[in-house]
Amino acid sequence: MPAKVIPHDVDVDVNDLRKPVGLFHRSAVNMELKILTFNFWGLAFLSKDRAPRLAALGSILARGEHDIVCLQELWIHDEYERLRQDIQGAYPYSRFFHTGALGSGLAIFSQHPITESHALPYSLSGMPHQVIQGDFYVNKAAARVAVRHPALGEIEVWNTHMHAAGEGGPDTVQAHRMAQAWQLATEVRRGTRGGRYVFAMGDFNSQPWSIPIALLRGYGGLRDSFLEAHPTANDPSPAGITATQALESAGMTCDSTLNTWSQGKPIPAHVTAAGGKRLDYIFYTPSAHETGLRCSSSKVVLTEHVPGREMSISDHFGLSSTFILSDEVHRPTPASQAPLLLDSESETSVIHPTPGGSVYELRRADSASDGAVRAALATIRAYGRLARQRTLRFTALMVACIIAAVGLAVGSAWQPKPWIQPIFTLLAFALGAFGATMLYVGWLWGRWERGLLDEVTDEMEEVLRASEESR
Repeated sequence: MPAKVIPHDVDVDVNDLRKPVGLFHRSAVNMELKILTFNFWGLAFLSKDRAPRLAALGSILARGEHDIVCLQELWIHDEYERLRQDIQGAYPYSRFFHTGALGSGLAIFSQHPITESHALPYSLSGMPHQVIQGDFYVNKAAARVAVRHPALGEIEVWNTHMHAAGEGGPDTVQAHRMAQAWQLATEVRRGTRGGRYVFAMGDFNSQPWSIPIALLRGYGGLRDSFLEAHPTANDPSPAGITATQALESAGMTCDSTLNTWSQGKPIPAHVTAAGGKRLDYIFYTPSAHETGLRCSSSKVVLTEHVPGREMSISDHFGLSSTFILSDEVHRPTPASQAPLLLDSESETSVIHPTPGGSVYELRRADSASDGAVRAALATIRAYGRLARQRTLRFTALMVACIIAAVGLAVGSAWQPKPWIQPIFTLLAFALGAFGATMLYVGWLWGRWERGLLDEVTDEMEEVLRASEESR
C-alpha cells in the first residue's frame, strides 16, 4: 500500500496550486531546490546485505539534506516501509509505486506535500522469454508525483528505471529503451505545456551519447543538470584519469572501481579506463518565462561505505543536483543544446561523443529534436525486422514441438517394453509445454510487440511530418 501522501494537519490551498509557474514572490528568488536520485540495488534474494545497506541509507537520508529523493530498485515493500519510518521526520511525504508482477522498484520521498501521483508502466519492457533479466515481469515504469513547492508552485517529478539491455550496442538492442525514452519525453512535453517545471531522474541505463538520452534532451526538451554544472563531462576521458576524477568531472555513477560491488564484475577495459559509466541523471526543464530555474551544482554522492563494513551502499552511486531560482535572464549554454552526433547523413549512423569537444551536435540540417527522432525511428524499424524474424523462428519451434509431442504420444502405445512408455509420455508432455511457451513468446507476444512498435513509429512519423510542415 502507498504510504501517506498528505498529512491531515496540512492545509492545502487549491488556489495556490493554480498559481502560474514563475510568478513567485521576490523573496523566493534564489531559493534552492535540492534533488537526489539513487539506485539502491534491492533485488530480493539476489542483492547482498540489503539490511545493513538500507540502514546506512536511512541514516544518511534522515539528515534531510534534499527536498526530494527518488529511489530505484527498492523492490520490497516492507523495506520501503522500514526506510519510510526511519526518515519520516525529514520526509513526511512519500509514495511507493506498484507495477508488473514484481513491482516497479520506484519510490519518491519529499519534504513538500505530494498532491497527486501516477505510475506509467512502459509499453515495451523486455521480452517474456528473458526470465533472468526480468524486465518484462517487473514491467519497468516511470513514476510521477506533483509536489507543491513554496516558490515554484506545483512541479512535476518523474522517477524512472529504464530497460536494462546493454548500452554498448548494437543500437537495436536498445530499441525498447528508445521506446521508453519516447514515452517519457512525450509525458514531459505535456507537463511543460501545462506550465510546470518538470524534473525527470533515475537510472536510464544509457550513456550520454546514446539515442535514448538524445530523445529526452532533443524531443523532451530536458536539460542534463550534471552537464550544466560540468560542461566538459561528456568529453572523451583523458588518458590516465583516476576513478575519483571520473566521479567528480564526468559523473560516473556505475561500474566505478571505487565501488566495492564492482570488484570481480566483468567490466570492459574501456569502461574501467574511463572511470566507469554515467547511467544516472537528473534532467529538468527551465521555466517558459524569462526568469526561472538553473542548476547551480551537481555531484556524485553516496560514495561512502556502510559504517563498520567494507562495502558500498549500492552497486550505483547517487547523484545530487541543486537548482536555484534566479531573476537573471536564462540563456542556454552550449552544453545544454543539441544532444547527439551523427557521423554521416545516414539515418542509421552510429552515435558517439564529439572528438575533442563537449558539445553534441547533428551533422544535418534537422533540429536536434528531429535528428534524435529520426535516429530512433531508423533503429526501431531495424529492430522490428529482427523481431519479425525471431517470431518466425519461435513459431517454427512451436510447430515442431507439437508435431514431435504428438508423434511421441502415439509412438508410446507401440513400445515393446512397458518401461519405455512413461518416458515417451513425459517427453511428449515436456515438448507440448515448450511448444505452448513458444506459442506465447513467439506468436502472441510477437504480434503484441509488433503492434506496440508500430504505434511508436507512427507517433514518431507524425511528429516529423508536423515538423516538416511547420518549416
